[in-house]
Amino acid sequence: MNRTLVGDSGSLSTPIKLAFWLSKKKKYKLNFERFLTMCREAGLEVYEIDLSKPWIDQGPVDILIHKVTDFIAAAENGDLQAFKAVQKIETFVADHPEVIVIDPIDSVRLLSDRSVYYPIIRQCEIQDEDGKVFIPKFISLKSQDSRENIKAFHLANIKFPFICKTNVAHGSDESHEMSIIFNEEGLQDITSPCVCQEFINHDAILYKVFVIGNKHYISERPSIKNLQAGDYETIFFHSHDVSKPTSSSFLNQLEKPILSPLPPDEKVVKKLVDLLKRRMRLTLFGVDVIVERKSRRIGVIDINYFPGYEGVDSAIEDLFDHTLQSINKKRKLH
Repeated sequence: MNRTLVGDSGSLSTPIKLAFWLSKKKKYKLNFERFLTMCREAGLEVYEIDLSKPWIDQGPVDILIHKVTDFIAAAENGDLQAFKAVQKIETFVADHPEVIVIDPIDSVRLLSDRSVYYPIIRQCEIQDEDGKVFIPKFISLKSQDSRENIKAFHLANIKFPFICKTNVAHGSDESHEMSIIFNEEGLQDITSPCVCQEFINHDAILYKVFVIGNKHYISERPSIKNLQAGDYETIFFHSHDVSKPTSSSFLNQLEKPILSPLPPDEKVVKKLVDLLKRRMRLTLFGVDVIVERKSRRIGVIDINYFPGYEGVDSAIEDLFDHTLQSINKKRKLH
């Protein structure tokens, strides 16, 4: 890519100001300092937002990059300081529509609650000559009454086993705490509110689809082995224990290892990514997909905003390119 800004050979009479807010953990994980160095070398002025101070004290902004999902989750759990921080950003963005925001706060907010974004993902299912993409059947539960939940499951035609996930998708370790329910007795182990998603056998392989602007990458990860309904006790687990590159849990161990797993069809993945980008209005996100054991359909089981891009060696360069493309697009429109 030509890494210059629209103008006289990329030379700007008025420097573009890039503001950012990411947690310390996120900046370290991404090696974000390298991104900032690339921005400075390209002629951008960069500064980190201090959400404890008024915007007016921090100068003008041309482009904003953020990951405020932790704040959003905390705010929805009653954290007043987090609420004020999110409100401050939302007010600034609303008052300054000329600012380029990567990505829109409203779109990012959708990804804080699985019960909200799962129905949206369902609208991105694909059934055409190239292949099929589906989201396994799911149900959102709010009741603690197991009898009421049983009725809801029968109405939704959810089959055992299924995965039970918290509604909260970001912001705390709790968002990664899950359980596998094998029978109706196990419904007593559900803690509402939550989303329950039918488990699809996929030979213990998860595919992480990482999206950065116009690019995407597919990374293979360990996942949960093939399961069946039965008289089994509920299994409680942390998703990081079964789906990180180095994970080695009893839940990962197939009885008969697959020697040559078939990855998801790239053409179909590209269609899925394009659909999600348009429907969700997002450019930085990750999608967890599986390949159903028998049918080879691609199943979407989760989505998250601005992931760590583990295994994507060019993540910082791609983020930088995406930033310049966003700026150039806006400048061309004006």
